[in-house]
Amino acid sequence: MAALAGTWIGHLLEYLRVWGPAEFPSSVIRSAHAYFGPIGIVLVVVGAVAIHASAGVARRLRMRSGRLRAALLGGPVPVEADRGVDAGGGRSLSLPALWAALWVGQLLLYLVQENLEAHAAGLRAPVLAPLTGVHAWAPVLHLGVALTMAAVVWLNRRRITALAAVVEQAERCLARRLHRCGAILSAGVTRVRVCTPRQRFGFSLWTRPPPAPAPVI
Repeated sequence: MAALAGTWIGHLLEYLRVWGPAEFPSSVIRSAHAYFGPIGIVLVVVGAVAIHASAGVARRLRMRSGRLRAALLGGPVPVEADRGVDAGGGRSLSLPALWAALWVGQLLLYLVQENLEAHAAGLRAPVLAPLTGVHAWAPVLHLGVALTMAAVVWLNRRRITALAAVVEQAERCLARRLHRCGAILSAGVTRVRVCTPRQRFGFSLWTRPPPAPAPVI
C-alpha cells in the first residue's frame, strides 16, 4: 500500500514537473488519467484507517505494559488480555532496505501505469520510455517520494515494535517470577501418603490357606 501511494504521488509530481503548473490540471483530467481521482480518494481513506489502527495498537500495548509493570512491582496480576494485539515484535526492515524496496516497487508500478495508459489510448506501449527522455528525472523524483514514505512507515513500525518488545520482556519476567513462586509453594507442602486397606493388606492376606500341621516324628 505504501508503494502504491508513493507511485500515485510520484506520478502526479512527475506530471507537474513536465507539464508545469499551467498545464498540470488538464493533463490529469484526461481520459487516460481519469483513475487518478478515485485512487487518490481510496488511498486517503485507507491511509486514515491505517493511522487510526496503528494508534490503537500502540495505545493497547502501552496499557498492557503499564499493567505488567504494576504486577512486577507488587500490584495485581493482569488477567485480562488485550484483544487484537500481538505482543511479538517480530523483525522489521531497516530504513535503507525499506527505502530501496519502496523505490523499486514505485518504479515498477509507474511503468505499468504508463504502459496501461498508452494501451487505453490506442498508442504503442512505451515500455521503458517513461524513464528516459523528458521523464529522465522520474527515477530521482520517485527516490525522494520513496524516502518520505519509507520514513513514515519505518518510524511508525519502530514505535510499535519497541512497545511490543517491552511487553514481551515484562511478560517473560512475570512468568519467571510466577514459576519461582509456584516452585517454592510446592516445595513447602509435605506430602502424606495414605494407603487404603486394599493397598495395605491386599485381598491375598484374607484368602491364604491355614498353616499345615507339623509332621509328627
